[in-house]
Amino acid sequence: MDKIELGLKTIMIISLLTIGWTGNNIYRYYDYQAEIRGLYLSNNNYTSFDALKFAENTDYGGRWVCVNVRGITYKDGVAVCQHEIGHEMFADVCMKNMSKCEEVLKWLK
Repeated sequence: MDKIELGLKTIMIISLLTIGWTGNNIYRYYDYQAEIRGLYLSNNNYTSFDALKFAENTDYGGRWVCVNVRGITYKDGVAVCQHEIGHEMFADVCMKNMSKCEEVLKWLK
């Protein structure tokens, strides 16, 4: 094998790997995406900070709880959402009335 043939084969292998990697990323990008009340989310679209910034700009009056539900059942998804929303509701109660919060914490001990 001479150097030109080896160089061409190397370029061909690198090109095929690049095309495969690019195709895989494009497929993943379009495979899992959703638009929820104007908030567009997909696999690799946003970092956590960018998603939060986008959500605040889209619905500045709302508060967001992000949950990844890919691959879980509807029942488990609802349970996870209820759990995460419970954290936010508990925090709201604590901000308004700390003594109520302390009562719950005493009950948990």
